[in-house]
Amino acid sequence: MLSKICDTCGAEVLFAPAELGQVRNCERCGELLRLTDPSATTRTPPPVVSKKPKPGQVSTAVGSLVALGVFFACCGICSGIPTMDQPNADPATVQFSAWDGSHAGVVESVKSQMHDPRSFEHVETIYWDMNTRIKVQMTFRGKNGFGGTVTQVATAWISKDTGRVDHLICD
Repeated sequence: MLSKICDTCGAEVLFAPAELGQVRNCERCGELLRLTDPSATTRTPPPVVSKKPKPGQVSTAVGSLVALGVFFACCGICSGIPTMDQPNADPATVQFSAWDGSHAGVVESVKSQMHDPRSFEHVETIYWDMNTRIKVQMTFRGKNGFGGTVTQVATAWISKDTGRVDHLICD
């Protein structure tokens, strides 16, 4: 490949040897360039280096990930997640899933009213602590009666002490 530096913007424009004498636009600024000098800079592409993992590297990486997962599971690294039996646990936060933030009681109540409960997909849950109750707003997806997937919002009021759903409204 041959190259020419654009006088306007300084970008390198590549020419094939067969394009000697032809005009080409600079890709950066659009300036017309003509490669007329056969002694223009010859550019050789860098060699392609294929780096294949050595036989033991893949299994070592997978083994390390598995060991790390076992470490987190067994050593209680996630013990910072509050539970109801902890003395200072906030009743509002322990009722929500640490995995996706959903409230099991609201999910169960919504699924019981859905056309196809198996199509339920949790999107987002937000909540407000209202002294003795918790107001929960959950966005979810599911199939309607025509088989189309729709996104809906359910609002629920939950007993802060028991976690029981007192009132549910699906929009």
